[in-house]
Amino acid sequence: MGFSPKNDPPEKKSEMIPKIWEEKQDHIQKLFRQHHDKKSPEPEDNTQVFVDSQRSNWNVTDRFQALIEESETVYEIISPEGIITFISDAATKVVHYQPDKLIGEKIFKFYQGEDLTKLKGMISYVLANPGAKTQNVLTYKKKTGERVHLEVNMQNLISHPAIEGIILSFTNATTRVKAEKKLNYTITHDELTGLPNRLHFKTLLAEQYALSQKNGISLAVLMLDFERIKYISDALGTQFGDQMIMKIMIRLKAFLKKNQIIGRYSENQFGIIARNLASREAYATMAREITALFLQPFKAANYEFEIAMSMGISLYTEDAKGKDPDDLADESGEFLIKQANIALLWAKKEGPNKFKFYCTDFSIQNYKQFELRSDFIKAIYQSQFEIFYQPIVTLKETKILVAEALIRWNHPVWGLVSPDEFIYLSEETGSIIEMEKWMLNEVCQSCNKTLNEGFPKQNVMVNFSSIQFYEKSFALTIKEILTKFSLDPKFLIVKVTEDLLLDDSENIRNNLKELRSMGIKIALNDPNFSFIGLQNFNIDILILDGSFLNNVLTVTASASIVQSIIELTRQLNIKLVAVGIDNWEQKAFLEKLNCYAGQGDFYSKPLPKDESKTILKTGISDPEPLLPQNTYAPLVNERDELTKILFEIQTIVKRNTIFEDSSFTFDSPSVYFKGLANQ
Repeated sequence: MGFSPKNDPPEKKSEMIPKIWEEKQDHIQKLFRQHHDKKSPEPEDNTQVFVDSQRSNWNVTDRFQALIEESETVYEIISPEGIITFISDAATKVVHYQPDKLIGEKIFKFYQGEDLTKLKGMISYVLANPGAKTQNVLTYKKKTGERVHLEVNMQNLISHPAIEGIILSFTNATTRVKAEKKLNYTITHDELTGLPNRLHFKTLLAEQYALSQKNGISLAVLMLDFERIKYISDALGTQFGDQMIMKIMIRLKAFLKKNQIIGRYSENQFGIIARNLASREAYATMAREITALFLQPFKAANYEFEIAMSMGISLYTEDAKGKDPDDLADESGEFLIKQANIALLWAKKEGPNKFKFYCTDFSIQNYKQFELRSDFIKAIYQSQFEIFYQPIVTLKETKILVAEALIRWNHPVWGLVSPDEFIYLSEETGSIIEMEKWMLNEVCQSCNKTLNEGFPKQNVMVNFSSIQFYEKSFALTIKEILTKFSLDPKFLIVKVTEDLLLDDSENIRNNLKELRSMGIKIALNDPNFSFIGLQNFNIDILILDGSFLNNVLTVTASASIVQSIIELTRQLNIKLVAVGIDNWEQKAFLEKLNCYAGQGDFYSKPLPKDESKTILKTGISDPEPLLPQNTYAPLVNERDELTKILFEIQTIVKRNTIFEDSSFTFDSPSVYFKGLANQ
């Protein structure tokens, strides 16, 4: 029978009171001893003392009895075989069983599966470790059939005379467990799709990889990347981008089997784990079928979208063992994700809707591209970008006119990364606007600081992508940043490419007009110069790309083009800056044509902010002498004279067809003189 204080005598009550868990244990055991050791005093000798003492003892016992009855904690005693010998009345509230219905039952019948295993493990532990305590959360089946989560504490008190069994105390932890599960789900699953996120996907992969190793079965990781979703979100709103993600997820889940796992690995990337297919060809068939899912367009509202997909596959089999010890030593199996992503890059190179299996022939450069792609977004927030400065100087006096700000990525693994390796990533991920805004902030902050340190005023050129000018508020954003750092807008030169000027967009025209009204100068930069931009827009500076200078001393056509551009800009009153000047010959050639300004490693390579302060403070950027000063000047003069002679010879060749082959080019100075001598 269960413990019922209304019917049982006081002696029975005290014998069946279990230890109050934790804090009250010592005190209750003391009460037990007092109760059993107490000898009844002689009433006739000291009746009143006996009555008062007995009342005091009853009050203490009843107080603890009431505590057990009203508690939300259930106390239970079981035998080593698991038979319930006592359970407190709180069982009615917690598990909806009357205590007297549970006495004599085996505790194991109320638990199933994993919970039954955990319970048996707890009992085995306390039997093997008398006095030790153990705790776990078990799921208990109520009388109503509902399952409740119980936090169970257990201790072996078989040797205790008042207990003589294993004592359990448990409380209803359902609310807490559900809250923990909800929090865990939020941490491990994608909010939009409900799929495992990157973190949980890796955990699931580790489990599947361990099973594959144990059972000797194949395992594949498929990484799927979907393009154009970013552009849909930007053009039509994030709700359309989210719809595309959901539609992609629905198609994939409908295709995959129950034992195949899918997760949302990143914004536009899904991962799939498949195992135990018969062969590599079976995995290839699966990949082809997945690819076919996305050949049909998606429909959303009144729009129809085509989504380009690329897929990389990494395959683990028994045959793979020993081929790459470093990867196979990775017990998490994450190397399969790395390999699949490298294969994904190769698939992208072949165009949309292609898949590739990873192979060991893929080069380190491809892995670098993969890492840069995956690390690019966080680079802005982790302050991995740096600003370098390269001066633009007058060719004759080498006086610094402008410092061009150039962005560099200081990657924690790959070191300093060239813009050629990450600018396209900024455009592809849609992060270029944010990156260039950060860049302008850094430039303005640096200029403000140098002015406060007493440096002379310095014009700065900053390159902006065409996409910025499609934003209505682009010019306003620049104005706000300049105002923030109390800078005169006239110090800034905005560098743009010609493709921007070929677009007759109203936003582009308005932004350019607003920038010029603030006193900001516009510089045009494009190696494929066609003069079209000059017809429609007011340009202050023209950048002559270094590719024009590569062959000016050996190819007549190149020299003629450069000469024509210099003459045209002079007539249009546009400042010309020749970039990519790498040697004395190019410098002398441009000086001969009265080119105004230039830039190149010949004067100074791009320098970090702190290093550039040295030359910016002097305002001069002289080329570094290669020889002692007493031998240097004569050689410079000799070289300049030779260059002038070579240029004059080219002019003669152009006007008088000295050589029969009009496509002939000069490869060395000796050819010039030999041709002239023959004439």
